[in-house]
Amino acid sequence: MRSSLLISAGLALCAASSVHADIMYLTQERTIEAATTANAALLTQSAPDFAPFLATLTSSTTFQTPTGPATNTGETTIDCQLDPNAIRANGSLTGAGGLNISGQLEAGEAAAFILVTFNITEAIPFNLLCTPRPSSDPRDEFEIELTNLTTTTNIFSLTQDEPAQAVNVNGILQPGTYSLQFQVEMTVETLQSTQAFDFQFLVPSPAGATLLAAAPLLRRRRR
Repeated sequence: MRSSLLISAGLALCAASSVHADIMYLTQERTIEAATTANAALLTQSAPDFAPFLATLTSSTTFQTPTGPATNTGETTIDCQLDPNAIRANGSLTGAGGLNISGQLEAGEAAAFILVTFNITEAIPFNLLCTPRPSSDPRDEFEIELTNLTTTTNIFSLTQDEPAQAVNVNGILQPGTYSLQFQVEMTVETLQSTQAFDFQFLVPSPAGATLLAAAPLLRRRRR
């Protein structure tokens, strides 16, 4: 599932801007996927423009186990908003699988991918928040990355190779062009499991006045 998500992120994207806003959007790629291995199904849905992206994508089929039929499911639900002062995405990932009659594991997979580029015209505080990654499966991608494209500076990054953790990061964005990426996946090979995700990028941050007065720019190198 990782390869198709990253390929879709490289597609040519249309441009737009927010009038009288702190965030001036340039491009967007927002995609959800649902997959089931029992029938080799992979479903994908993408946001066509900058409007709210509210969608549910479900792949479901039955398969035979040593004790009878079972359900193989992958489902992703998302509510993603690109507001003048915020990028928000929340939803859920659901999967169900199990051991088939041939002794192989069937998996349900769910994923969401967001890549947004935008301009900032003046120094402004930000707040980046996210719930911990929902899966401990090493196959599942999880990534948050905020990059200053003007200076090629990585401001913050977190991947599935690091301990699962909630994110609550504050800093100052200088004028320039930025990219913000969020990717989350979950693979389930057992009874049905549903996990929620919540991602928010706020400009200006609620603590903006204090940050502008005193806080340094937070930087974290990507591993």
